[in-house]
Amino acid sequence: MSGLARSGARVLVFVLICAPACAPRHDATEAWPVTGTVLSVDAARGQAVIAHDEIVGLMPPMTMPFRFENPQELLDLEAGDRVAADYVSVPGIGPCLRGVTKLVQEPAQPPP
Repeated sequence: MSGLARSGARVLVFVLICAPACAPRHDATEAWPVTGTVLSVDAARGQAVIAHDEIVGLMPPMTMPFRFENPQELLDLEAGDRVAADYVSVPGIGPCLRGVTKLVQEPAQPPP
């Protein structure tokens, strides 16, 4: 093997060893705060479709179904509710919402 090929092989090995250390990692216990508006609730499937705001450091605003760590929290929700929760990954459930609470919505003020 020529000196150039050997040097290239060393660089490749170095990159393959070091690249995983440079990738962003998320701890399994990490929680991302999320807020959004409930569009629909499917208690039978243990999930709700929520139009969520940006989850900083994770994803842009979008509409998607969320599973709930505690499906009982779904029983108090209906379309139109504003909610706050933590987006977490739970063994046996996967990505889901934890600690879902309804946000108090200010009543609409009539125009003057």
